[in-house]
Amino acid sequence: MLYNYGAHFIDSVMGIVGYASPIKRIFCDLQRCASIGDAEDVVKIIIETESGVLADVSISQASVIAPYDFIIWGTHGAIMLNGLAEGKPVISLKYFKSDTLPAKKLEAQLASTNRAYPSDTIKYIEKKIPVDQKYQINVFSDFARAIRTDKKPYILPEETLCVMSILERCEKDSKGISAF
Repeated sequence: MLYNYGAHFIDSVMGIVGYASPIKRIFCDLQRCASIGDAEDVVKIIIETESGVLADVSISQASVIAPYDFIIWGTHGAIMLNGLAEGKPVISLKYFKSDTLPAKKLEAQLASTNRAYPSDTIKYIEKKIPVDQKYQINVFSDFARAIRTDKKPYILPEETLCVMSILERCEKDSKGISAF
């Protein structure tokens, strides 16, 4: 799973985080939970950049559910991608605008009065955006085009080297596959 799917998920994550973002540390755990073979069927990767961004990749063939394909949490909301396996990808957004939040008053005491901790009703904005598959890129055709025309390919060699470096670090740092 690390090499079969991990490369694709790491590539997506680094595309969001930024390939040039220096990586501070990587945690990788490979487990064999359901497979009778000798390869891992569960992969957990956590990447921390020097700037403090955390990327969490979870891949499992041992799970009976797939809650989402991709999710990004930010300070004002989240973006989720679902439906890849069914061929109907949809991006869901749920976020708030900080200028719409009510003003806060700091409680001077350690605990709130009557242990009634304040909470706000936040007005979230929600959107669902179907992904138009006509914008997909056939990376093999694009690579051939780049060779023929001497123009840059969509996926740059430096990006591939970054992904391969992360995969290599994952394999080294994981200390092998542990059976569940």
